[in-house]
This record gives sequence, structure tokens and C-alpha cells, in this order.
Amino acid sequence: MIFEPAPRGALSEASAAWVRHVAGLLALARPEADAAETAASGERLTALREGLNARRLSGVLRPEHASELPGEAIAVELARLAAHRGAAD
Repeated sequence: MIFEPAPRGALSEASAAWVRHVAGLLALARPEADAAETAASGERLTALREGLNARRLSGVLRPEHASELPGEAIAVELARLAAHRGAAD
């Protein structure tokens, strides 16, 4: 079980690594964005994907729709990162 103490450390580190990876990809796409902003975007996107997977696996979300939503969210996050940079200038 993921809620038992033993696997929490490994799960936490894997999750943090995934967030860092996604934030790194966002930083490549928006190099002008602040590191804290790309990290926050990475956290939102990975949390969304985890939630979508849970909903898909429980049968409350069609797999096709679950596959479409991350692409839309990525576009929103990239636009948000670009807008924040423009507002800071």
C-alpha cells in the first residue's frame, strides 16, 4: 500500500523526480520563465495526470478523454508561463 510508511520515501522521491523532469521540459519550452513558475506548473501537470489516471482506472473517465486533457493542460501552462514573463517585464 502506498499509504504505509515503508514505500512513502521511494514514492515521494519518484514523484519529486517526475515533477522536476516535467518542470525541466517546460523550462526548455519557455526558457524565459522563472524556475519557481516552471516548478509550480510541473507540479500542477503531474498532479493532474495522477488524478486523471485514478479517475480512468475507477471507470469514471473515458480513456480517450483522459488522453486529451493533458495536452490541453500543457497548452494552458505554457501560455501561463509566457504571460507571467510578459507581466514581469
